[in-house]
Amino acid sequence: SKAKLASSTLMALINQTLDYSKIEAGNFSLERTKFSLRHILEKLHAVFDTEATSRGLTLTYRLPEQIPERFIGDPLRIEQILLNLCGNAIKFTNAGQITITLHPIAVPEQSKLATLHFDIEDTGIGIDPDHLPNLFGAFQQADSSTTRKYGGTGLGLSICQKLAQSMNGNIEIASQQGKGTKVTAKLQVQVENPHAMVSLGDWSNIQEDPMAEPSMPTTLKTNVLSGKRVLVVEDIPINQDIARYLLEDYGATVTTADNGLHAIAILEEDPNFDLIFMDIQMPEMDGLEATRQIRARSHLSHLVIIAMTANAVKHDVDACKAAGMNDHVAKPIEESDLLSKATKHLRT
Repeated sequence: SKAKLASSTLMALINQTLDYSKIEAGNFSLERTKFSLRHILEKLHAVFDTEATSRGLTLTYRLPEQIPERFIGDPLRIEQILLNLCGNAIKFTNAGQITITLHPIAVPEQSKLATLHFDIEDTGIGIDPDHLPNLFGAFQQADSSTTRKYGGTGLGLSICQKLAQSMNGNIEIASQQGKGTKVTAKLQVQVENPHAMVSLGDWSNIQEDPMAEPSMPTTLKTNVLSGKRVLVVEDIPINQDIARYLLEDYGATVTTADNGLHAIAILEEDPNFDLIFMDIQMPEMDGLEATRQIRARSHLSHLVIIAMTANAVKHDVDACKAAGMNDHVAKPIEESDLLSKATKHLRT
């Protein structure tokens, strides 16, 4: 569960990373969606807990007993700010601890606007107070020796400050060299319902996102693909294994092929498959050409073919369908997506 939360967060950041030039030009806007702050905290814990432990650091959270259940704002940008600030704290701390504090959240009845007030404190290398005014400039770090030893571009704090300001907030830094750093982030968001509160309790036990679509009922898990034969066409062994394990968990019999040519050879020898998951980019013969050739063979043309690829933008999906594929599953593979597409086409 921690790996899933961490990877989904990081993939979202990669897919929607703000271009610094767009921020400078003001050509970006914040999303306004409902989100759970508890879930953001769970993601933060999933990303950094293991890293802090491996470095011998203590990661401590100080949280109020209750917070509003739902907020309205841009959760990805809030995650981006917190990931950067916590990442810096761990990066620049060689020994000791990092403490993440969320202050109690007051919600005025009339405006429903609340301030998320975070403090991230570390016992790391600290910063000379004379260098603090420069930290929010683009491509700036405390000094050149920091860049040489710890790496980084110096863009993170600049982007985070601009994002915070776009939320009517700001980021402040207090530090002394050799004595650690305290970073304060204040972000204004709207509360959906001031009377709906949720207990943080044992929040670090990772839970499914309450805002996410429900996964397939557990009653279906043992038999939904029972008796079905599936061909997975994929050139990377670990991806073959992941798809095979997921499909076999639901009762399917799985055969793998390393590329399009291999898949066609298997189908010519034994065409009795119910479903094909087809990667797009493969050596020798890619998935689009393999699909076209399968469709051109009358004894194979009825087979259900679902693309399984990281190429998930609209024109890539359109190219898959134009080649004769029935549907599309994006990588990294989501179990619920894989199963829902499979069962949808097997029913029809």
